[in-house]
Amino acid sequence: MAAGRTIPAAGAQEYRRWNAVMMQLRTVGVSLDYSF
Repeated sequence: MAAGRTIPAAGAQEYRRWNAVMMQLRTVGVSLDYSF
């Protein structure tokens, strides 16, 4: 992924959804870490 890439307006919603998915996965991962 290009960290400095600007996101077009059309892709802003997709970008937010991707961020939400990654945040969910990270939260699940942390929960799994603490469950062991």
